[in-house]
Amino acid sequence: MPESPLNVLIIGETGVGKSSVVNLIAGEVRAEVSPDCDVCTTKTTRYDITIGSMSLHVWEIVGFNQPRDPTDNEIPVPDVDLGSILADDKATAVDVVLFCMRAERVREITKKFFNFVKDMFGDQVPIVLVINHWAKRDMEDWWRQNEEPLRTKRGIEGDEHVCVTGIGGNPKHEQSQGALLAELRDRYEELKETLGKLHLTTAQGLMEELAALSPTNGRTSLLRRLFSSFFSS
Repeated sequence: MPESPLNVLIIGETGVGKSSVVNLIAGEVRAEVSPDCDVCTTKTTRYDITIGSMSLHVWEIVGFNQPRDPTDNEIPVPDVDLGSILADDKATAVDVVLFCMRAERVREITKKFFNFVKDMFGDQVPIVLVINHWAKRDMEDWWRQNEEPLRTKRGIEGDEHVCVTGIGGNPKHEQSQGALLAELRDRYEELKETLGKLHLTTAQGLMEELAALSPTNGRTSLLRRLFSSFFSS
C-alpha cells in the first residue's frame, strides 16, 4: 500500500512567520522570510517536503489581512486561496492546520481569523496553534502563562500547540524544529493508521464476497479487486 502525504495548511495573519514555519519543517530555506514583517507570502504556495519516511504537502496560505490594491475588485484573499487548494487537486484533503500566531501579538482580529478557520473545518481537521517569535525564555513559558486567557478571553483553543522560533541561528531553533516535526509525525502516523484500517475494511469486505463466489462466478475479477485494494495509488 503506497504512503499518502500529510496535507498541512499553514494559516495566519501577515507577519506571524508562516514562511519561517515552512523552513522549520523543511530544515532548510524553502520560503522567503523577512526580518521586518514585510509581506513575503504573496500567493498560496505548496511545498513538497520529505523528512525521513514522512511525506508532506505543505500549503502556505497568503496572510489573511495582507494589504491589497484598492483598485482590485476581486473577492477577498482568503476565499480565493483556500479555494485554490481544492481547485488544484480535487482529491486533496486537509489533514492538519497549523494556525500561526506571534507570541507578543494576539489581537482581536486574531480571534476573528481563528473563528474563520474553525468554522471552515469544524471538528473534522485538527488545528495546532503555532506560537511563533518566542525566543526569550523557556519555550513553554508563554503557553503556561497565556493558555487560559487565550481560551477564556479570546476563545482561541486548538487541539494541540507548539511554541517555536523561526530565527535561524537562535539556540532554540533546533528545539523548535524538533517540536514541530514531532507534532506532524504524530498526525502522519494517525493518517497511516486511518488509511490502513480503510484498506483492511475494504479487503475484508472483498474477502467475504470472494468466499461466497464459485470459481466460475466472478472470483478471478474479485481477486483482481482485492489485489488492487492493497496496491492502488
